[in-house]
This record gives sequence, C-alpha cells and structure tokens, in this order.
Amino acid sequence: MKKLKGLKHIFSFTYGPDPECHVINNSLSLGPLFYDGAGEAMLIRFVTDINYNPENIKDAAEKAKLILGSLGLFPKSFRIISCPTCGRCRIDLATIAHQVGRKLKELEERLRKDNKNPEDVGGITVAVMGCNVNGPREAAAADIGIAGRRNNTGILFKNGKVVKTVPEERLVQELVLHTEELINQRFKSGIRH
Repeated sequence: MKKLKGLKHIFSFTYGPDPECHVINNSLSLGPLFYDGAGEAMLIRFVTDINYNPENIKDAAEKAKLILGSLGLFPKSFRIISCPTCGRCRIDLATIAHQVGRKLKELEERLRKDNKNPEDVGGITVAVMGCNVNGPREAAAADIGIAGRRNNTGILFKNGKVVKTVPEERLVQELVLHTEELINQRFKSGIRH
C-alpha cells in the first residue's frame, strides 16, 4: 500500500467508560490512517463521564501505545499474536491469551526494575495458538509460543520448532519462563532482533 505524503494530522483517541471497546473502535478508525502515514500524533480525548485522574490517564496512554505499537510505530516490549481458532482448537484460547498478556506485563515490569527495556533488544513476539497442527507453522515468525494439543497438553515452540510438551495447566507458566530466558539471552549477547 502506498504511504501518503504531504500534510500530517493529529487524530483523537477517544477514551471512555469501556476502554476495551474504545480500543477496538479507535483501532478500526485510526489504525488505517496511521498505517497510511496520515497521522503525526495522537491526542487522547476523554469522554465527559470519565474521571480525569492519573490512573485513567496512564491507562489511556497505554491503550493508545497499543494501537501504535501494533502498527510498528511505537516500540513494543512484547507482541502477542494468536489464531482466530477453528475446530482443531484444543485449549481455552481466549482465557490463556489474557493470562499470557497479564503475565508478560508483570515480566515487563520486573525487567524494567532491573533497567532492562525489552524493546531495546527488539522486543519479543509471543504466539498463543489453538492447536499444534497449524500453530507452530502459522506462527513460525514468532520468537516463542504455545499451542494446544490433545489430552490436556500443549506444546512450547521457539521459531516454529517444538521445544517440549507441557500439561495445559502449566502452559502459561512455561511460556513466561522461557520468554524471560530468551529476553535475558538477548541482553547478554547485546544483539537486537
């Protein structure tokens, strides 16, 4: 797609009582504009019935960065990709993806306390896939990932290659553990991926 040239615009990111809904709406309306190069900045606009307090301001900024980061316009420490699910899905993908998101946020906070910014070494792409049939191949570009498997198990994979089989209840824990090892290896080697 051809990038727009010329005038750049400041677009409003609307933040209100249902932040998740606003992320979806803003992604659909602002994402294409920024992707095409029409946007220069994002102004956060609070709807009238939302409390204008530091917690909401921080959350709104995080949501705006999420949109820009998904377009590659803002450095991200962790990028989570997932499949849309199909009949082969062997795990509760939505629940696990949310757990992974929370645990990676905690990992990011721990790393930052140690003065390690994951985006400084290129960040990590994490895949959460529904099945081991297509999962590792579809997410081969991911640095690390998990995929559901029969008999309440799943697999952990790195760069599209299966590393090990894990009981389903430990999938998130193993993924976060191996993600932390991977990011620490990158910091030791000093290589930006």
